[in-house]
Amino acid sequence: MKDTIDTIQQASQSVVDGATNGSQIWMIIAIAEFVCILFLLLKSKEKTKSKTQLLKEEVLKEGAIDFGNTMKSAFHSKELYEPLIRACHPDRFPNDDQKQAIASEISQRITESKLDYAKLAALKEEAEQKLHIRI
Repeated sequence: MKDTIDTIQQASQSVVDGATNGSQIWMIIAIAEFVCILFLLLKSKEKTKSKTQLLKEEVLKEGAIDFGNTMKSAFHSKELYEPLIRACHPDRFPNDDQKQAIASEISQRITESKLDYAKLAALKEEAEQKLHIRI
Protein backbone atom coordinates (compact mmCIF):
# COMPACT_ATOMS: atom_id res chain seq x y z
CA MET A 1 0.00 0.00 0.00
CA LYS A 2 2.83 2.35 0.86
CA ASP A 3 4.46 1.50 -2.44
CA THR A 4 1.27 2.39 -4.25
CA ILE A 5 1.03 5.77 -2.47
CA ASP A 6 4.70 6.49 -3.28
CA THR A 7 4.13 5.54 -6.90
CA ILE A 8 1.05 7.83 -7.12
CA GLN A 9 2.99 10.69 -5.50
CA GLN A 10 5.90 10.22 -7.92
CA ALA A 11 3.52 10.11 -10.89
CA SER A 12 1.68 13.23 -9.77
CA GLN A 13 5.00 15.02 -9.15
CA SER A 14 6.25 14.13 -12.63
CA VAL A 15 2.97 15.38 -14.16
CA VAL A 16 3.31 18.69 -12.26
CA ASP A 17 6.99 19.01 -13.29
CA GLY A 18 6.12 18.26 -16.92
CA ALA A 19 3.30 20.82 -16.91
CA THR A 20 5.59 23.45 -15.40
CA ASN A 21 8.31 22.82 -17.98
CA GLY A 22 5.76 22.86 -20.80
CA SER A 23 4.26 26.17 -19.71
CA GLN A 24 7.73 27.65 -19.32
CA ILE A 25 8.58 26.65 -22.88
CA TRP A 26 5.38 28.22 -24.20
CA MET A 27 6.03 31.37 -22.17
CA ILE A 28 9.55 31.65 -23.64
CA ILE A 29 8.17 31.19 -27.16
CA ALA A 30 5.46 33.84 -26.53
CA ILE A 31 8.04 36.32 -25.21
CA ALA A 32 10.28 35.69 -28.21
CA GLU A 33 7.34 36.31 -30.58
CA PHE A 34 6.48 39.52 -28.73
CA VAL A 35 10.05 40.77 -29.03
CA CYS A 36 10.09 39.99 -32.77
CA ILE A 37 6.79 41.82 -33.34
CA LEU A 38 7.96 44.81 -31.31
CA PHE A 39 11.22 44.95 -33.28
CA LEU A 40 9.37 44.83 -36.61
CA LEU A 41 6.95 47.58 -35.54
CA LEU A 42 9.76 49.87 -34.44
CA LYS A 43 11.68 49.21 -37.63
CA SER A 44 8.67 50.01 -39.83
CA LYS A 45 7.98 53.21 -37.89
CA GLU A 46 11.61 54.25 -38.30
CA LYS A 47 11.34 53.85 -42.09
CA THR A 48 8.21 56.00 -42.23
CA LYS A 49 9.85 58.68 -40.12
CA SER A 50 12.91 58.79 -42.33
CA LYS A 51 10.81 59.03 -45.51
CA THR A 52 8.97 62.01 -44.07
CA GLN A 53 12.23 63.60 -43.02
CA LEU A 54 13.73 63.04 -46.48
CA LEU A 55 10.72 64.64 -48.14
CA LYS A 56 10.92 67.66 -45.86
CA GLU A 57 14.65 68.08 -46.53
CA GLU A 58 14.08 67.78 -50.28
CA VAL A 59 11.40 70.47 -50.24
CA LEU A 60 13.60 72.78 -48.17
CA LYS A 61 16.57 72.27 -50.52
CA GLU A 62 14.52 73.09 -53.59
CA GLY A 63 13.26 76.27 -52.00
CA ALA A 64 9.78 75.53 -53.32
CA ILE A 65 8.14 76.48 -50.05
CA ASP A 66 9.25 79.27 -47.76
CA PHE A 67 7.96 78.02 -44.40
CA GLY A 68 8.95 81.19 -42.56
CA ASN A 69 7.00 83.41 -44.95
CA THR A 70 4.09 80.96 -44.91
CA MET A 71 3.81 81.17 -41.13
CA LYS A 72 4.21 84.95 -41.09
CA SER A 73 1.64 85.28 -43.88
CA ALA A 74 -0.83 83.14 -41.98
CA PHE A 75 -0.56 85.03 -38.71
CA HIS A 76 0.85 88.51 -39.37
CA SER A 77 -0.11 89.61 -42.89
CA LYS A 78 -3.36 91.22 -41.71
CA GLU A 79 -1.46 93.22 -39.07
CA LEU A 80 0.78 94.64 -41.80
CA TYR A 81 -1.86 94.98 -44.52
CA GLU A 82 -4.34 97.23 -42.72
CA PRO A 83 -2.03 100.11 -41.73
CA LEU A 84 -0.17 99.81 -45.03
CA ILE A 85 -3.28 100.14 -47.19
CA ARG A 86 -4.47 103.09 -45.08
CA ALA A 87 -1.14 104.90 -45.36
CA CYS A 88 -0.80 104.34 -49.11
CA HIS A 89 -4.32 105.17 -50.19
CA PRO A 90 -4.28 107.63 -53.15
CA ASP A 91 -6.78 109.96 -51.43
CA ARG A 92 -4.10 110.84 -48.88
CA PHE A 93 -2.22 112.77 -51.59
CA PRO A 94 -4.87 115.04 -53.20
CA ASN A 95 -2.51 117.93 -54.01
CA ASP A 96 0.34 115.94 -55.59
CA ASP A 97 -0.58 114.10 -58.81
CA GLN A 98 2.76 112.27 -59.01
CA LYS A 99 2.48 110.87 -55.47
CA GLN A 100 -1.17 110.04 -56.10
CA ALA A 101 -0.21 107.94 -59.14
CA ILE A 102 2.55 106.19 -57.18
CA ALA A 103 0.17 105.61 -54.27
CA SER A 104 -2.45 104.20 -56.61
CA GLU A 105 0.01 101.72 -58.10
CA ILE A 106 1.41 100.69 -54.69
CA SER A 107 -2.08 100.41 -53.24
CA GLN A 108 -3.13 98.11 -56.06
CA ARG A 109 -0.09 95.86 -55.51
CA ILE A 110 -0.78 95.84 -51.75
CA THR A 111 -4.30 94.60 -52.40
CA GLU A 112 -2.99 91.88 -54.73
CA SER A 113 -0.44 90.78 -52.10
CA LYS A 114 -2.86 90.93 -49.18
CA LEU A 115 -1.92 87.45 -47.86
CA ASP A 116 1.82 87.46 -48.61
CA TYR A 117 3.83 88.90 -45.73
CA ALA A 118 7.14 89.09 -47.63
CA LYS A 119 5.62 91.07 -50.49
CA LEU A 120 3.82 93.37 -48.08
CA ALA A 121 7.08 94.06 -46.22
CA ALA A 122 8.79 94.89 -49.52
CA LEU A 123 5.91 97.16 -50.51
CA LYS A 124 6.14 98.90 -47.15
CA GLU A 125 9.80 99.75 -47.80
CA GLU A 126 8.97 100.91 -51.31
CA ALA A 127 6.10 103.10 -50.09
CA GLU A 128 8.25 104.69 -47.40
CA GLN A 129 10.93 105.54 -49.98
CA LYS A 130 8.73 106.72 -52.85
CA LEU A 131 5.95 108.44 -50.93
CA HIS A 132 8.16 109.75 -48.09
CA ILE A 133 5.84 108.46 -45.38
CA ARG A 134 6.45 106.58 -42.15
CA ILE A 135 4.36 103.46 -41.54
